[in-house]
Amino acid sequence: GDFLNFLEAGAGVIAPDQSRMAVDLAQVAPGRYQGAFPLKGEGAYLVGVQQRRGKQTLHSELGSLILPYRAEHRTLGRNLSLLTAVVGLSGGRLLSKPEEVFRLGRRPSVNAIPIWPLLVVVSLVLFFIEYTSRRFQRPKVAERLPTERGGAGLASRLIKGRRRR
Repeated sequence: GDFLNFLEAGAGVIAPDQSRMAVDLAQVAPGRYQGAFPLKGEGAYLVGVQQRRGKQTLHSELGSLILPYRAEHRTLGRNLSLLTAVVGLSGGRLLSKPEEVFRLGRRPSVNAIPIWPLLVVVSLVLFFIEYTSRRFQRPKVAERLPTERGGAGLASRLIKGRRRR
């Protein structure tokens, strides 16, 4: 509960552009230390503070500082004159309520119906018809080759043709 006086206090700062700075903190009141560092732009600054007495660290703390964007980037609202000019040039219309975005000028949409179940059923029926037609088809009478005297036929003609040459 007592003030920590006459300490060596310092801070390390990491800027949004990842540059590092060391800042010495001076005692300005009992138990109060203060320092300053330049702000290099918008973003988050990481600040680490350490208090030492000699080589012994008594206290350390890590914190952050957020520097927001400039005021002209933070203004919220509508530029009605610009919106009216854009509406006039584009042939659109200016909506007064957010709900109108989803209600006005809507065309009916087309819902897609999946046809894959029908195609599967048709392909199964066609497969069954094709399978049964092959399974239960009548065997055809094999066509016979003409034979000479008892059946040697084509083979005997080929052999005789080679011997004559």
